[in-house]
Amino acid sequence: MLLWQYSVKFVLCNLYLLQSGSLAGFSVDVVLYPLDTIKTRLQSSGGFRHSGGFRGIYRGLGSVAVGSVPGGKFVLDGARKVG
Repeated sequence: MLLWQYSVKFVLCNLYLLQSGSLAGFSVDVVLYPLDTIKTRLQSSGGFRHSGGFRGIYRGLGSVAVGSVPGGKFVLDGARKVG
């Protein structure tokens, strides 16, 4: 195999890890972020209703997803290297 074929394979493998890790990280955030928001509101001193109730439970999801999308790639990359 030629050197450029190895580099193409390396780039495609990293692209695959980035896509699958990003999808996994984002889907976990979409499912668990509202539950965490509700838990935080239940634990607040003002009470659940005073803290906003069920309104805006997805508010702030974008900033969390920005951090977890690249993080998913690194988790999958590390698992690939260990296993």
